[in-house]
Amino acid sequence: MKKQKWVEGSVVRINIGGGNFSYASLDKIPLIFFYDQIDKGDYSIERIVKQKVIFRIAVMEAPVKKGRWEIIGTYPVDPVQREKTLFAHNPVGSDEYNIVTADELKIPSTYEECEFMEPYAVWFPEHVEERLSDHFDGKPNKVMELNKIKPPFNR
Repeated sequence: MKKQKWVEGSVVRINIGGGNFSYASLDKIPLIFFYDQIDKGDYSIERIVKQKVIFRIAVMEAPVKKGRWEIIGTYPVDPVQREKTLFAHNPVGSDEYNIVTADELKIPSTYEECEFMEPYAVWFPEHVEERLSDHFDGKPNKVMELNKIKPPFNR
């Protein structure tokens, strides 16, 4: 694996096992958009970036910088995708809820507003690969289930 530089707009190919690959676009560190695309590595950047974004999350930089996720090309980041990037945050042991924007602006919120949102977390590459594999296999992901926003204690 060769070292690579995180460059906004880079498209990466992710080996999810079984000879299958999935794809994602790099945004501002550490945000990545993951596409609803799986194949055997016969990719077209134009086809990939037209697929639905299945999730947007923060990921550690290592899989990109160390070459685990190979940069296969570039395509401008869609500003609409960035605007859609919102996370739910509920500090452990707290009944406080916030919506967090891609620019890390925290907006006070409620459990009901956050319940089905992507949790505010930074993912390890192996957990992302497992989540992608589970998505394409139609299975729930155990790491995602563990990180889901919890209801208030006093409910």
